[in-house]
Amino acid sequence: MQLDEFLPYVLAEVPGCPDITARLALAQVAIEFCSKTLAWNQVLDPIALAIGQADYDVEIPTLGRVELVESVFCNGIALRPVTTLELNAALPDWRTAKGNLPRFYNSPEDRSILRVYPTPTESGHILVVKACFIPVSGARTLPDFLGQYHMDAIASGTKARLMLMPGVDWSNPQLAAYYKTEFNRSIDDTRITQIHERVQGGLSVPARRFI
Repeated sequence: MQLDEFLPYVLAEVPGCPDITARLALAQVAIEFCSKTLAWNQVLDPIALAIGQADYDVEIPTLGRVELVESVFCNGIALRPVTTLELNAALPDWRTAKGNLPRFYNSPEDRSILRVYPTPTESGHILVVKACFIPVSGARTLPDFLGQYHMDAIASGTKARLMLMPGVDWSNPQLAAYYKTEFNRSIDDTRITQIHERVQGGLSVPARRFI
């Protein structure tokens, strides 16, 4: 979806704001929305493990960046996400450890690189990865779902950002506070929806580990 398709939902309430300024704010708000809600996520194509290879590229959609690797399964068994500190305790020789199947994962240096531990000694096993993404900086095209399901949220966040700009004709701190509240509410609602994966269920959910 083209960024300009969002503009009519924003510019009517920020009179005098240049299109280029509104586009920049829209792109920044879209990044913030995706980062805080993890709404842009997908299960990636299966990755075949290779003997002696610990690092694997995360498949990145067009005009996206990896925000978080949410889960990794190997042959249907969930790998545990770990920080380096946790890895030191769980697998002290992790730098050189080798094994039939990995048990842990993280992305310590580059979010687009998935690293598994111990390093595989067998091929033919399959990794299934679910990852979350954010738009690239300065994107002029955004994922269609943002316009289809989150247009009001993105527009509210953008208006709040623009109205807080000092010394311009469209400054409006009072109205900015209202739209910021609406944006934050949308983030909370979307985050809850993501936790339940858009299906009905109880409010009790397992804790999510972030690294």
